[in-house]
Amino acid sequence: MTLGNCQVVELNLSQIQEIGMGWYQWQLFIVVGFGWANDNMWPIVTSLICAYLPFRILYCFHSSASLRS
Repeated sequence: MTLGNCQVVELNLSQIQEIGMGWYQWQLFIVVGFGWANDNMWPIVTSLICAYLPFRILYCFHSSASLRS
C-alpha cells in the first residue's frame, strides 16, 4: 500500500510531535540559528565595507597629498 503525499506529511508531523522538543533540540535550534544569521550577515557586512572602502582610500591619499605640499 502506498501512501499519498498528504498522508506522508501527516505521518512525519505526528512522529515529530511524539518526539517532542527537548533540551537538545532547543540548543540545536539556537546554535543553528546563530549559524544561519552569521551566514546571511556575511555578504551584507562585506558589501557595506566594500562600498565604503574606496571613499576611505581616496580620502587618505588626498589628505596625505595635501600634507606634502
